[in-house]
Amino acid sequence: MIAILVAVLGTATVFLLGFHETLYGLAAQRFFKWEEDSFKGRPLSELQSNLTHQGRELQPVDADSFYALTDKSLKPNQRAMRFTKGKEYRWFRYGTAINVGYVVAEKEGEVEKVVAIIRARSVDSL
Repeated sequence: MIAILVAVLGTATVFLLGFHETLYGLAAQRFFKWEEDSFKGRPLSELQSNLTHQGRELQPVDADSFYALTDKSLKPNQRAMRFTKGKEYRWFRYGTAINVGYVVAEKEGEVEKVVAIIRARSVDSL
């Protein structure tokens, strides 16, 4: 019984040490607070300005790609953009991953407002 417990703990420790970057990236994508979430309901220009100040930018995403990557559809008065969150990290020795966010903006009169921030991950395998 003790041998099994030691084997399980040893395996878990090796897994944690070997894949700590991957586990941290997964946790950051799912559980950590993203400051971009606070821009929901605010003008898109504020988010864009904040990202530019940090050296990041919003990149346009067409509706078909957005649907393929998120399984969500855009309304006719909406558009989607993408930004990166954090640095690349190893994806279980098969490649690299980076956390990304998709911004859904909707036109309200003359102002485009952020409707949603959708968290995702982009994996580049070997």
